[in-house]
Amino acid sequence: MLALPVGGCGIHDKIDPGDKETFIAVYTELTLAKAHYAGVPGKFVRFKEIILRKHGVDEKFLTDFLAGIDSHPEIELEVFQAIADRLKQYDKLPPDSLNRLIFNFENEP
Repeated sequence: MLALPVGGCGIHDKIDPGDKETFIAVYTELTLAKAHYAGVPGKFVRFKEIILRKHGVDEKFLTDFLAGIDSHPEIELEVFQAIADRLKQYDKLPPDSLNRLIFNFENEP
């Protein structure tokens, strides 16, 4: 999980690369779900639970990660740039590809 030493000094702080990747993946998928289900809040809530379960995290993981990078703007920029880059990749997909992604998530056990 998130590894930020207490009292650390900027560049010496470390964020677990696995946590960073998980956050980026989860946030990207949540953003896609929110856009897809903008008019159907109940569906988004269900989809959010599926995404969190798929990645083995909970909302606390997301809030803790954000709190951990909050005082490190260079890391925050890097994380959100990675999310933006991934979202741009989805823009290039044909609509049926995104629909299949959503369908697969909805039909996971």
